[in-house]
Amino acid sequence: MVKIAYTLNEDSRWIYYIDFSKAPPTPLRLKKPRGKEAINGDSPIISPGNGSFVTYYLTQGADIQGAYMQRLDASAEPILIAEQGTEPHWWVDSMGKTYIIYSNQLISSSLAAGHYFTFKQEVSLDGNGSLIGSADTIAPYPMNGGLSSDGRFLCTGYTEAAFNQS
Repeated sequence: MVKIAYTLNEDSRWIYYIDFSKAPPTPLRLKKPRGKEAINGDSPIISPGNGSFVTYYLTQGADIQGAYMQRLDASAEPILIAEQGTEPHWWVDSMGKTYIIYSNQLISSSLAAGHYFTFKQEVSLDGNGSLIGSADTIAPYPMNGGLSSDGRFLCTGYTEAAFNQS
């Protein structure tokens, strides 16, 4: 089973996916949240396991418009993870629980300790997906590169790179 997710710039950037196990493999465009059709989709990552979901965020320049997860289905509705969420990544803990790791700011020339954070939100990938509980803060910095498989390290990098042991 091979699936890919990507952005395509039309009137704005849209999230597309292709499931290569379907014949013929056809690019399908995901819905955006109502009222946010003109906002750019960015950084799609397909879920671990059977790859039935994608996480991504919406952005308009430096203005973050939210982190989302969504079933890979052209008719599926996006599920808001966080209104100020950016650069979401999947992570599965040692108990098999699935999380989305995200921050509330893209890294800039400073890590802005105490102003921006990295969060962990448990999610269910059953049915259309759902959030479980509330998000936990896992770092006092905006780390946008994801969490290591053992859950010990976060990383980030744009104009600067950073590494944090959690």
